[in-house]
Amino acid sequence: YVQVLYEAGVVEGNSDNTFNPKSGVKRSEVAAMFSRTLAYLDDHDGLPTLAQYDGVKKFKGVLLDASTGAVTLRSMTGVEYVLDVDPDASLTVDGKSVSKMSSSYEGGFAELYFDTDEKTVTRAVVDTKSDWIQGQLKTSDTTALSIVSSDDNSTKSYLFDKDETAFYYENKSIPKTSLARGSYVTAKMGEKRLEQVWAYPGEYELEGTMLSMDYGTTCTVMVEDEDGAVFQLQFLISEQPTISRGGITYEDGLTRLQEGDLLTIRIRDGEIRE
Repeated sequence: YVQVLYEAGVVEGNSDNTFNPKSGVKRSEVAAMFSRTLAYLDDHDGLPTLAQYDGVKKFKGVLLDASTGAVTLRSMTGVEYVLDVDPDASLTVDGKSVSKMSSSYEGGFAELYFDTDEKTVTRAVVDTKSDWIQGQLKTSDTTALSIVSSDDNSTKSYLFDKDETAFYYENKSIPKTSLARGSYVTAKMGEKRLEQVWAYPGEYELEGTMLSMDYGTTCTVMVEDEDGAVFQLQFLISEQPTISRGGITYEDGLTRLQEGDLLTIRIRDGEIRE
């Protein structure tokens, strides 16, 4: 609903591109929203609709690859999705409409709207102006977070402001003290300190149908979830996860996997465990 009102011009959010539903609303702000609603109705001769969001799944995260026909996005939970982009998709980059995706957008933060019927991205909003960090939370103290980067596995410390930095866990605002070690974090970097930290559980399960597997020093498994979105899993052949089939664990588990298998994947500390 917030997205619909935003696109209709009724609400605008805060100057830092956030929307706080629990904050107070001034009379002047309510009056402005009523005025904008009436203006919308006059201009469009009707009500805004949610139809465009039916059958749409939203992904948020950092773009790893942004070629024209498809994108790879590392989501807020650390899962890497590989999604086709509709040739007629609505694309907005840094507030401006563009005709196609570009490699220059890689590293930017993106919101992708995935049509589960067409199995393509039909709308994308990308921010390339901000710096984003993704990885596993190793340690934290009163002034800094230590994060193991998903890009190169290096560990770096990032300062935050205990009064200004916003912390979220599964999209809910939390005090910094509630941030659990091992959480997967996506953090927005300011000039010197973290501005926002979004955290999700470091242990979870994924399910989907196996599409393919590429063998090598690094193995890549492509999986399609129940909504038709494809994600990829990668692991070293020398550190392959435990693989079970029918309740039996096999030493040669990789050879037991077949295209079309329904997989349950357990992730812990950013690695495939089983």
